[in-house]
Amino acid sequence: MSRLGQARYALAGHLPILRRSASSGAVSELPVGGPLLGIEARGQYESMVVEADPGDLFVLLSDGLTEIFQRDGREFGMDGIRAAAFGDGAAEPKELAERVIAKAAQYGQQVDDQTVLFVRITA
Repeated sequence: MSRLGQARYALAGHLPILRRSASSGAVSELPVGGPLLGIEARGQYESMVVEADPGDLFVLLSDGLTEIFQRDGREFGMDGIRAAAFGDGAAEPKELAERVIAKAAQYGQQVDDQTVLFVRITA
């Protein structure tokens, strides 16, 4: 597999982006940075660069998916997202997104907006 290049991203108080490496299958969180968008009039948002190979998968989501709680106080969290997205094997991005939304709905009540976006690097 040849190296495609790099991806550049910036976050403004958002959750970390998950990256699943196509070559190793390892899932990692990309570093976060920057203040919440719109909080500071002159907020500085530094972009970061990550290597991107064909087949790599990036997951962007809103906190409405991680902040779902069961009656005992356990949170779905980033671990729940990882398990929902990658626990049942590889699939197309649309199916992965549907999996995450369904697992979150099974876990507990939705109280905030829920957004998930899977981006796969293609050659």
